[in-house]
Amino acid sequence: TITGVRRDIKVIREIKNETKVFSIDLTKSDFLNNNFQIFSGDIIIVNPNSTRIKNAGIIGNSGTLLSLLSFLLSSIIVLNR
Repeated sequence: TITGVRRDIKVIREIKNETKVFSIDLTKSDFLNNNFQIFSGDIIIVNPNSTRIKNAGIIGNSGTLLSLLSFLLSSIIVLNR
């Protein structure tokens, strides 16, 4: 999905008691030619893209911050009357 970094996906697999790490770039079509398969027990790591990290918090999302400040200001005005 758009929430993950497609250029650097890590697949961690244990082969004969040895851990192997594979990197996959989904933005290029050559990964389809490698005939790479996902097996039971594989660990897949997809890091979130930086835009989603910034939008996850209140400070990163200006609309949410503006709504919160508006609510606080309105509450103060109503309580002081």
